[in-house]
Amino acid sequence: MKYLTIEEEKKFFQMVRNNKTHSAMFQLMLDYGMRISEIVRLKIDDVDMENRRITITRSKRKKDRTNDYRLTDECYRKLKAYLPLWKRREVVKAGNPYLFISNKTKGLNEQMRTWNVGHLFRKYAKLARISKTNPHSLRHTCAVRLASNGLSQWDVKDRLWHSSVISSQSYVQLFGKEKKEQDSRCEQALRTNG
Repeated sequence: MKYLTIEEEKKFFQMVRNNKTHSAMFQLMLDYGMRISEIVRLKIDDVDMENRRITITRSKRKKDRTNDYRLTDECYRKLKAYLPLWKRREVVKAGNPYLFISNKTKGLNEQMRTWNVGHLFRKYAKLARISKTNPHSLRHTCAVRLASNGLSQWDVKDRLWHSSVISSQSYVQLFGKEKKEQDSRCEQALRTNG
């Protein structure tokens, strides 16, 4: 399971910082543990800047589940910078409902495709000199941050919409607060003269 260290995360977002679209998109993926399929399906109406809310349709194996979240401060800030650009594009005139659009697809201003997101992520990761990673690493990074900051396996499950708590358990067992405390106790035991 590849996740970004705090240093790698900083370097990655340093490379993305000049592109408001990509910065907002990857921050959402990180803060909400979103899959690529979920970020490309996000619509402008799913974001409520006034109430600082976002509605995410979680999707895996053709099962859609929708949940509402409070926008993190970082996501709010980046979306606030990005949305004026979105409103100026032709998508508004064309009635395109998607939050993230691409001018790399055949028709300008179409919904961003999953391969676009993967390509962009790899480009920025390479610029940041981060190897052996992919966009799903942002989801793993979200889970690791939640577990290492003391959230339970149930909290991780709810945030990432894992179908089973077993998926969330691995993050808590590997990176949870209890694991850190156990490692610290073991290290202390090894340093004392018994």
